[in-house]
Amino acid sequence: MQSQGMSEHDAYAQVTSEFYKIRAREEIEAKIAQQEARAYGARMLKKPFSATLVKMENREIRRSAKAFKLRQEEQLLRTATSEKMFAAAGETA
Repeated sequence: MQSQGMSEHDAYAQVTSEFYKIRAREEIEAKIAQQEARAYGARMLKKPFSATLVKMENREIRRSAKAFKLRQEEQLLRTATSEKMFAAAGETA
């Protein structure tokens, strides 16, 4: 800044002023984005990687694993039942 004829104090004042303006604009943009997200049904979390969020995610993973296991067992049962039906139909024919 000395090349522009500013003292160190004036240069610091200018830079901090610009910084605070940018920070204020970013905060306003973030608030607007958050309001828009809520308007579309998003749920805001306090901390993106909070312990609560991790617990919720683990619970959902366990639920999904149980659901996949049940679906797999149902599919195996359907396959076994179909094979038995075809085998029985082949014996009577």
